[in-house]
Amino acid sequence: MKKILFVHEVFGRFSEVFVYRMLTQMKSWDIILLTGKYINRDAFPFPEEKIYFWDPQEIRISHKLRPWINRKLHLQGSYSALHSLILEKIRSTSVDLVCFQFGTLPIQFGKDIKRIGKKFCIFHHGSDVNRAREDQYYRQRLLHVWEEAEKIFFVSEFLREIAVTLGAPKEKTEVRYLGVPCVANSIYVTKPYSSRVRFICVARFVPVKNHINLIRAFAKLFQKGITDAELVLIGSGEEENNIRDMVQRLSLNDKVVFKGAMENSKVLDELSQSDVVVLVSRIYKEPGKMLQEEALGISLLEGAARALPMIGSTTGGIPEIVIPGVTGYTVDPEDLDEIAQAMLLMIEDSEGRERMGKEARLMVEKRFSLAEKMQEIEESFHTLLGDVSCH
Repeated sequence: MKKILFVHEVFGRFSEVFVYRMLTQMKSWDIILLTGKYINRDAFPFPEEKIYFWDPQEIRISHKLRPWINRKLHLQGSYSALHSLILEKIRSTSVDLVCFQFGTLPIQFGKDIKRIGKKFCIFHHGSDVNRAREDQYYRQRLLHVWEEAEKIFFVSEFLREIAVTLGAPKEKTEVRYLGVPCVANSIYVTKPYSSRVRFICVARFVPVKNHINLIRAFAKLFQKGITDAELVLIGSGEEENNIRDMVQRLSLNDKVVFKGAMENSKVLDELSQSDVVVLVSRIYKEPGKMLQEEALGISLLEGAARALPMIGSTTGGIPEIVIPGVTGYTVDPEDLDEIAQAMLLMIEDSEGRERMGKEARLMVEKRFSLAEKMQEIEESFHTLLGDVSCH
């Protein structure tokens, strides 16, 4: 069995579910993990003997000083002791292929990435490509890495197109959607009866996820005479106080439910008890920070896998999964009336809601099944090594 080294900087407590699924669902590779921090072991156990660490304290310092360090290293043509340590760990690990999750770590190596002495690929998930759209220095270092990579994977066509526009060699690029688990017979599972339509949004409380506009649009439903609707929010983050203040200001305390951040298994349970999954992410650019745009919208797919129709914005990769009138509705994330109208249609047309939910589930089975997507990714990795016999 061929060996692959996954390199990922830091796992969060509730995040990186998509990376963990890749680590545990691949069947034809012996996987080793190299990381700076792995703190979700209870929710996502992985064999201790297959985890290599670098110093998490040093990586935190590196994060804080990254802008200064990057430019300093660029001028001196050198690299930090930490980067040298990571490169040496990769170089000394006996594997057939190296896969970097996100491009933020390899770009710090720049041209020195040649020193790993192994074939490598990169899986881009969103933020690592969005940053290159405006940060010229970051883009130049990313171009060096792309030149050396055997393959460059993207989780959506949207991301791939951006990367090609920025200069990624088109022949090296490939879209590999990340699948989601499909609950057996979820189309036919009867949810507990309630006349109240339950909308659910699973997203970090950060500006790009656009919770404020979602709540303002939700409030418009009650101005139209709707009484039986509920909005469940799962997540946490820097915008939580602002979001709670908006709920208070609009007198929605009995209509909006905050569940906090949750482990993925509990999130899936909450989705199974809901009627519509919502994600109205916007294009967001804070002064002095990188532009942000949704790569795909995994939470929408997880809802679709449970036969929930989707309401998604027209930004980023979301239109690749939300087909208007078929699997749900797409909306302008800045148009409150349009968001409210999509929610109203979901409430008033229960038959249409059920039909779109079933279509969403069938779409996941055909295009985003976790088992099939993992098999495709495995085959792509084998192709990089010319190992066609494993296909």
